Amino acid sequence: MSASISVSFRAFDGVELNARLYGVGGSRSAVLLLEGSGRIENETEPATWPFDQLARALAARGHMVLRYPKRGSGENLQRGSFWRATFESDLADARSALACLESHAPRSRVHLLGHSYGGPLALRLAAGEGGIRGVGMITSTLRPIDQLLLEQNQKILELSGVPAPRIEAELRSVRELIEGVRKDSYECKAPACQHLDGVAVVDGIQLPWLKEVLSMNFAELATKCDAPLLFVSGGADPIVPDADGDFARDLFAKDGGERRFLRLDDLDHLFTAQVSRSAALEYMRQTQRTQVYAAISTSLVDELDRWIESTMRNRG
Repeated sequence: MSASISVSFRAFDGVELNARLYGVGGSRSAVLLLEGSGRIENETEPATWPFDQLARALAARGHMVLRYPKRGSGENLQRGSFWRATFESDLADARSALACLESHAPRSRVHLLGHSYGGPLALRLAAGEGGIRGVGMITSTLRPIDQLLLEQNQKILELSGVPAPRIEAELRSVRELIEGVRKDSYECKAPACQHLDGVAVVDGIQLPWLKEVLSMNFAELATKCDAPLLFVSGGADPIVPDADGDFARDLFAKDGGERRFLRLDDLDHLFTAQVSRSAALEYMRQTQRTQVYAAISTSLVDELDRWIESTMRNRG
């Protein structure tokens, strides 16, 4: 197991965020790992937390890795509000984390790896900063967020054993939510909507955040990305629909350039080859309770290692 050290960085609003640096002095590359939308409700991560596993595995291959829990989550539970975060504030935190990593390695060696929601963040960060060595998206999406939310909610409801008539009713509510937020006409009423830290939240989704991402074109960001781009789709992912992987594959085929699409048939949403629907559902609903996670997929680590090595070799 690769050792890690505790570090911190000052965010855009002065909040000091905790982070961990793995493989200090790693000679092959540097990686900024951007986590998805899930949340840890206490300050201590499970010892087998998949993001920790992935960082340690890459560090063992000679890559230096920086990762950090989002504000209001895990080791940063008391540092900033999870619910008041927006896409732009998450992006600003990622930019500060990048600066922290660059104090240990030059940007010419830096790769961004984004899981799920972290994938679009990685694309935006690369577009705004320039000079990034490569961008990887793992079990993520490039489709319009409204399409993803509808299919994702259907998947979650089916996995939860909800009867078909109720699923259709729930999906109607999601459509109404999306259209209401888009038109600024949605009324936040209990019990469907609650206010957390002064922010309207429906089923774990902050409405100001939703309004932001509804206007974004992730596919356009991908086509304009001037860094090598990798998209890893999980064939056993219980959260992200297969359509997201198909969309990325077809987009890359049209786009050309340094683009690679990869589908790992046994990969689930949290990097493991042992599908855990309950753990994935907890992660998506910001109610993480699982304390022992399965080992992450060695195939994923192998593929990431090879891709990172190829970007270092091909660009000198």
